[in-house]
Amino acid sequence: MERGQMATLVYGIIDPGHSRMCIARAGHPYPLLVHPERGAAYLTSGGGPPLGVVEVDSFPEHESAIEAGSTLLLYTDGLLERRGKRITDPESALAETASASPLDPRHCATT
Repeated sequence: MERGQMATLVYGIIDPGHSRMCIARAGHPYPLLVHPERGAAYLTSGGGPPLGVVEVDSFPEHESAIEAGSTLLLYTDGLLERRGKRITDPESALAETASASPLDPRHCATT
């Protein structure tokens, strides 16, 4: 990256055989994990600064269970950020919408 540039990133590995996932974030919005019975929860661990802001050797990782039937929602900050609104308001709205939406990925993107 050129000097003065930055980028956000989320990197994840999902192991469906063991129902586990590991995620690391570089300034990217929290992934949202939606379980069919328990609803939505943001994965707030495993974060570091955006790429290009400071030199970092590694980023903290977040490991958690991902059960069959769950949906992992990744999105850009442009989905939530609105001038004059607190970031927690659209985060709550996204979690509520995701919990009420069909969890089949083929339908989730069109809801």
